Amino acid sequence: MPKITKIEEQKKHKDRVNLYIDDKFFMGVFKELIYKENIEEDQEVEPDKLKEMIKKETIYKAKEKALQIINRSSQTEKILREKLENRGYDKETIDKVFSWLKDTQYYK
Repeated sequence: MPKITKIEEQKKHKDRVNLYIDDKFFMGVFKELIYKENIEEDQEVEPDKLKEMIKKETIYKAKEKALQIINRSSQTEKILREKLENRGYDKETIDKVFSWLKDTQYYK
């Protein structure tokens, strides 16, 4: 089973960390996700949990991108969806982002 061997804060993005699996860089992750998923060094993780982390990290990134776009100027839902789609996010991820935006009242 894969083992988390190192969690290292990123130099330029203090809200993110680099995650190493079996001494190899695996991915950059928001600290919040590491905290919520109770990820620690020397912890063995199921491959399915790693896949789920990738999916959640993608949603975090899509939320950040959506907020950046909204902060620059007001966007209709259709245009914001198109912009996220053009950045490579799939429909399921975009739907989750819009659900979050509406729940948190960033977007009505």
